[in-house]
Amino acid sequence: PAYRRGLALALAEAGFVPEEPVDLREWARSVVGPLILLTVREDRDWDSVSPDAVDAEVPVVALLPSPTPAAYAAALDRGATGAAPWDAAPEQIVRVLHAAAEGLAVLPLDVARSLARQHCPDAPPEWMTTTAVEFLRSLADGTTVGALARRTGCSERAMYRRLHSLYGRMGVNNRSEAIRQASRWGLL
Repeated sequence: PAYRRGLALALAEAGFVPEEPVDLREWARSVVGPLILLTVREDRDWDSVSPDAVDAEVPVVALLPSPTPAAYAAALDRGATGAAPWDAAPEQIVRVLHAAAEGLAVLPLDVARSLARQHCPDAPPEWMTTTAVEFLRSLADGTTVGALARRTGCSERAMYRRLHSLYGRMGVNNRSEAIRQASRWGLL
């Protein structure tokens, strides 16, 4: 209750009219320019703002108890216009609400970079090691898996497993796709 009252006070001071409606759908229809601030502790919390519960045009800002890049991505994927850590300073939550009202999303820089890396085919992932790059370069040069295994001192079967694991992490299925992806990432 103290958190809710403190946040409601900060929102009121920022020009918002905080309300806790019983019927969210009816409330969203009756208010001009509604914004929904939703604490998301578990998946079912999204049910209250599902498309059959409120108009998809109503901006939703998710308050995340665990503000990881994956949680931000999940919130945006579920329809949130923006998100903020649950324990953020009221000024930060207000800033995210103002942006959501304008149709913009405010994200922490590390979250934005993480999302960009996941969706940008031109950026190699952070987990890519020097050894993995060497494997990919050798494969692109035509080195066989057997020769690569001998060079690294492991069995051919072990090298196949290592490469299969690398392909999985890269999101590809085989050597050709791995070479194309590595080329897009600028590793070759």
